[in-house]
Amino acid sequence: MGIDKRGSQVDKTKSPLFDILPTGRGNAMTGRDLAAVLGWELRDITKEICRLRRLGVPICAYRTGYALADSSTNELDYYCRQFEGRLSEIAKTYTALENYRKRKSPAVQGEACDVHL
Repeated sequence: MGIDKRGSQVDKTKSPLFDILPTGRGNAMTGRDLAAVLGWELRDITKEICRLRRLGVPICAYRTGYALADSSTNELDYYCRQFEGRLSEIAKTYTALENYRKRKSPAVQGEACDVHL
């Protein structure tokens, strides 16, 4: 494993997806297109993107598809700010659900929980 030309630490031989990911928002490819090129299932594309991100590969998701962040722009900064906003909303929802669960827990209240997700 080493640093590649895009500045990411990844063993490219273990990720055919990495080799075909375009760079920059304007070049993004849909998950379906990536799956078609590689002959993979869409869920495998999603799993591999998650794995690569956890290795530090800057893969951004756009309405138009996936792409590596263009290091010559502020794409990664923008994408990270979007994540921060989403994390904040997820935390609020989680806290509210946890509070509800604690109040309505069958073990505590002796009744069935009526939360539907």
